[in-house]
Amino acid sequence: MSLQAFQSVLARLVTEPSFRDRVRTGEEADLGTSLTPREQQRLRVAAGDPGLRVTATLVGSFRLGKILQLLPLTRQMLGDARLVQEARAFWRESPPRTFYSLEEVIQFCDYLLGTAGRGPFVKEVVAFERAQLELRRVRPEGEAVPPQEVFFRHDPRDLLGPLSEGRPPRQARRWFGRLRATMSATGEVEWARVEDPRLAELNADDPEDVLDEA
Repeated sequence: MSLQAFQSVLARLVTEPSFRDRVRTGEEADLGTSLTPREQQRLRVAAGDPGLRVTATLVGSFRLGKILQLLPLTRQMLGDARLVQEARAFWRESPPRTFYSLEEVIQFCDYLLGTAGRGPFVKEVVAFERAQLELRRVRPEGEAVPPQEVFFRHDPRDLLGPLSEGRPPRQARRWFGRLRATMSATGEVEWARVEDPRLAELNADDPEDVLDEA
């Protein structure tokens, strides 16, 4: 018996409802060559155990709680109902590859950034929060923490200011620029504007242009 293989399948039963249903009904015929028939039978029995569903609900609540906790501005931007909907869609498309919550929330950010149809405000806010999480991600000993840059098409003060006050932004001045985030010696994230003459020229064309979120 491979304990690692058994635990891996058991974890999938907890975190992937569709996989759990396929195992329970027998649709998922082969659970892995490293498992004996007896071990596979145990897993099929576990897939139908009500206790496993309770565990799955608790794990799902924990995962959602971490998203809500680590992405407060994105939560404010989208609202709880839409954020929950997005999280469930993400979990259906991307089964968890890690139980380290910060890593999974970064993957969720990538999902939001890569899915078509997001408003421009949403993507900028998500990118801003993702940069902060990336700075705090656990790295191998000795590996440097690289600076993170976020490109904005709207004035970040018009986006982040309202969100920090508990309300979503409705309008924002057009502003092309980049902000760079670094980790200080005390473990704080510090932001600074990246000077770019090319972007400064774009801003000079119409600095007061105000855009509604698309």
